[in-house]
Amino acid sequence: MKKFFSFVAAALVAFSFASCKGGQNEPEQPAKQTLKITVTDITPNGATVEIMPTLDTVPYFWAIVNGTLLKQYTADSLAVLLIEEEVAYGATYESFEKDSFILTGKFSYTFSSMQPETEYAVLAFPIDKELKVTGSVESKTFTTKQLVITKTETIRYEDAILIDYTAYGMFQLMVQDRTNGIHIALTFNSESLEGVFTETDINQDYSGLGNKDGVYSIKTLTAKSELIESGAKLQLSGTMDVTNGVRYNFTIIAPVAAEAEPAALPVRYTHRNYFSSTQSRTRTIGLP
Repeated sequence: MKKFFSFVAAALVAFSFASCKGGQNEPEQPAKQTLKITVTDITPNGATVEIMPTLDTVPYFWAIVNGTLLKQYTADSLAVLLIEEEVAYGATYESFEKDSFILTGKFSYTFSSMQPETEYAVLAFPIDKELKVTGSVESKTFTTKQLVITKTETIRYEDAILIDYTAYGMFQLMVQDRTNGIHIALTFNSESLEGVFTETDINQDYSGLGNKDGVYSIKTLTAKSELIESGAKLQLSGTMDVTNGVRYNFTIIAPVAAEAEPAALPVRYTHRNYFSSTQSRTRTIGLP
């Protein structure tokens, strides 16, 4: 799910030499990279973000963060802190480039996994190979619209996948309905497989619903999980409102592996399930 990005072919930048200063010819300074950010088509779950650089060959970094951060930090300081935090978790220029957070040329993408009624900020700034900010940091804030539930569906799956992270305080249920093109991941912060949960218990980085139209996050949820068939299976039943405007009444059942070793906890920003690789493009960084 990484390659949702469109690129514009790099163009040649012409440099010229002109005018006399103090009787001597001096080269003009190269033009500085400037970035124009526009946000259109705002919905309850997303928006179309476009970044237009003046120089197609000069790399720039972009990210979407929680808009409230711009009330705590200036755009310049936030850019530096964002890079520093990512580097602390092992990011490099090459990894940023591979994951399409460092780009050249025009960038345009329509996001579909944002939270309703939430303020976001798009940041973009020129960057060099040493991950130093080399120009003006541009920002654009916007707020997603209110979610309206337009339909209700009842779904039931008996062949889900359970990944038990409870040794680390998490567990995940995954559904892959290839026939209907529906994918669901529900990851709960819990030290037990059984319990009563709401949306506050969901790890949103590793949860969501995807279909042929996009990838959506979970706005509200009430659910109960319980072991059935003498502990051989886990059943999760409840209701969730998803940001595609659908209320799902669901029952999800998955086999419980007998005497399995604890699953390894997902590594930050590298967990490659269907949802986190998409939603991680909407960064809410954990600054102090």
